[in-house]
Amino acid sequence: MHRMYGSDLGMPDKGGYWLIGQVRALPPGRGGTTPAAALTAYVGPEHRASVLRAGFPYHVEKPVGGRELIGVVAMLALDEPVG
Repeated sequence: MHRMYGSDLGMPDKGGYWLIGQVRALPPGRGGTTPAAALTAYVGPEHRASVLRAGFPYHVEKPVGGRELIGVVAMLALDEPVG
């Protein structure tokens, strides 16, 4: 089983963009290619594009329902490392 991350982009101080930058800076064997999802209230094509450019393969808009969240977690768990 591999690690997976989820993050809210708008967290105070160090939010999701900081987190994914830290994760992606790691070598692949240390978690740098770990699948991740951005959980955010920032919606629209420009926000989705910036999330994907930052290194999150999934952009999840809030509010998110339980089934959708479970689906995203399942996709992360089954996903291959990013790279």
